[in-house]
Amino acid sequence: MASTEGFNIVISGDSSKLIQSVREAQNALGGLKSRKIDVAVQITGGLQEIGSQIESVFGKLFKTITAGATAVAGTLSMVMKSALAVGGGFEAQMTSVQVISGAAGKDLQDLTDKAREMGATLP
Repeated sequence: MASTEGFNIVISGDSSKLIQSVREAQNALGGLKSRKIDVAVQITGGLQEIGSQIESVFGKLFKTITAGATAVAGTLSMVMKSALAVGGGFEAQMTSVQVISGAAGKDLQDLTDKAREMGATLP
């Protein structure tokens, strides 16, 4: 049968150096933790600065593109309006020619084609 009796070992001595070493290790770890936080703060600040610069550049780029697109759209609008006005005016004039000349069918088409040809060759 196994014995359930045990034994105790007692170690005695000066533990002040051990306690001092543990405290120094704790302080060193605390300093590393503080440095780690400082580095994280610096990285975060740097990333925020980069983000702000990127936002600034793309904001300016977007404004420039928008302004350019608006200018192009305005110009195209004026060109289309002018073309429609000219086209509408041409059709109105050809209606007048039809009424005055009494031309119809192929004769009116020939007059229309000749008017377009002459208009295309004007300086």
